[in-house]
Amino acid sequence: MRANDLQVKLKLFEIIYEKTTIPYFDRCLTVATSDGELLAERGIDRKIIRVHLNGVDRDLISFTDRPRVYNQVREDWAKFLGLKSTSGFWVGVVGRLAIEKQYDKILNAMKSIFTEGEHLNARLFCFGSGPLEVGLKELTKELQIEHRVHWMGY
Repeated sequence: MRANDLQVKLKLFEIIYEKTTIPYFDRCLTVATSDGELLAERGIDRKIIRVHLNGVDRDLISFTDRPRVYNQVREDWAKFLGLKSTSGFWVGVVGRLAIEKQYDKILNAMKSIFTEGEHLNARLFCFGSGPLEVGLKELTKELQIEHRVHWMGY
């Protein structure tokens, strides 16, 4: 099944679900504020919508400690990956490797950054796993960007 076919099927399922199922639940839980707003715009009663943001709780880093922590994180990842340098423009993406996350667009955008912004010494770090993992790694090779994309796993 092609990605576009799957996207159409997912969109159709979403519309059917919004019209025939969600309105009859006591609560509708979303994982993003934007999803809650979209449901409300599509007619779901705001009283049943609850947003539970995904994320990781962590200790706050003071403003004065941020440069030290920033450098330490880069040094740790560079050492782990065997990179010779901690410099450059590093992008991190965390999420399930699934069609709705549109990793193909991220990879294509990064290819542009890698080729047109070579001076940036950019790298992409992808954290997560999912059904598209093998295909996305293949796309990385097809785009010839595997030397700057790091698949970190779950």
